[in-house]
Amino acid sequence: MTQLLLVIGKKKNNIIRTQFTYYKNGSSFDYKAASLYSVAIHEDGDLLSLGYINSKTGDIYGVEQFQLDHKKPLNRWNTLFSDNEVKLKLTNGSKNTYYSTTSKFTIVPSLFFDPSKTKEILSGVVSIDKGESVFSNFIPEIDSHIIFSIREDLKSLFQSKIGHTKFSHHWASLISTYHLYYVSEDIKSVFVQYHQNKFSLCLYAGKKLIQFNTFDFKTPEDIIYYIYYTMEQFGFTPKESVIHLGGNYADHNAVTTTLQRYTEKIFHLKPNCCNTLSTEKSDAIINTIFDLQCG
Repeated sequence: MTQLLLVIGKKKNNIIRTQFTYYKNGSSFDYKAASLYSVAIHEDGDLLSLGYINSKTGDIYGVEQFQLDHKKPLNRWNTLFSDNEVKLKLTNGSKNTYYSTTSKFTIVPSLFFDPSKTKEILSGVVSIDKGESVFSNFIPEIDSHIIFSIREDLKSLFQSKIGHTKFSHHWASLISTYHLYYVSEDIKSVFVQYHQNKFSLCLYAGKKLIQFNTFDFKTPEDIIYYIYYTMEQFGFTPKESVIHLGGNYADHNAVTTTLQRYTEKIFHLKPNCCNTLSTEKSDAIINTIFDLQCG
């Protein structure tokens, strides 16, 4: 039986606050085995998460989540990297992957993807700043590539402080997760994932990706509007569709209650490895877990 060690609200120092720490098998991080772990580095507003997976077995080992008050992302990461324990884990791990949640992205089917023209493709959809680099990841489940931008100063910071760091996109993890674990043939599925400052919305018809987008919001009503408006645009009726909700949002009950008026099949996303955690705690780390599963 899997045991868990869960520490909530621990103060690491005067600047870094550990929101909570989740470890499989009820143990702390095994520094002697650090070279066995691949690390998922996830940023969501002022919350920074590090997830650990055994690169050989694929077993999820744990997640640490920190909160830093700095307004600038670069300052948040600089502060976290100044912690000796954190730096030791990242510099000794077998692989580090930073998962972006930038809204500057586009998804292109492989048939139309040209690796030499990624910047040209992305700039045709969104505005790319002078100090940004363009990356792409292949999403095998939908035979497509996601193209996105990363700030040059952030990329340089990771390379100078940590070294071996790959850059990926969290949306690719979400799309793969939905396809591998949740969608079914002949069922129209809607996936709503809460993030700190926005939410993502994904529509699947069977195992075919129909739409993926992100939206800023201020109230639960904003979320309801975008969900049903998007569903209407693609012919998804509330009665026939299945809605899956995941991620951390303080007013999620207000959204769920309203959705239940029109949609009968509503499910809460919860990774199998988090079954023994409360919904509130699993919601807080679900995005990092999905990165570990499918990144």
